[in-house]
Amino acid sequence: AIIERRALERLRLKEQLNRAEHLSSLGEMVAAVSHEIRNPLGIILSSTELMQKKLDPADPANTLTRIIIEESGRLNTIITDFLNFARPRTPNLAPCRVDQILDKNITFLAPQIQSGGYTVNRRFAEAVPEMHADEDMLYQGFLNVLINAMQAMSDGGSITVVIESHD
Repeated sequence: AIIERRALERLRLKEQLNRAEHLSSLGEMVAAVSHEIRNPLGIILSSTELMQKKLDPADPANTLTRIIIEESGRLNTIITDFLNFARPRTPNLAPCRVDQILDKNITFLAPQIQSGGYTVNRRFAEAVPEMHADEDMLYQGFLNVLINAMQAMSDGGSITVVIESHD
């Protein structure tokens, strides 16, 4: 019975190792494909931006260029997400304040917030304590959540950000 259990455990560990190797290969492939897609995408984006500058703002073709620019940006975000998945980085833990990070996110998104008809309601605790975290990773995560919230409300809307602090 002991030998049989050990044989089953060895088999289970071997399967886990095979899955891990397979996932590693997939991650490398995703990174390579993402880089190959990003290069022509950059050319499409910059060419469309140049075309948009040359067109009359009243020209109906300007709508098409705007759509191409927006969708190219969306694809670039997807590629960045793939690359981040393929090569996760080690967190750089340091003291930071989550309220300050969220304020930076909201300030960065202010043009999109205003032009999209969104309002952001901040409900932050009075005394938000400092914490040890990777500020860049939190910034990126919060940015993704806020962008997703805006994309979910294509006609504008209200986004509420709450920070609570409990001792």
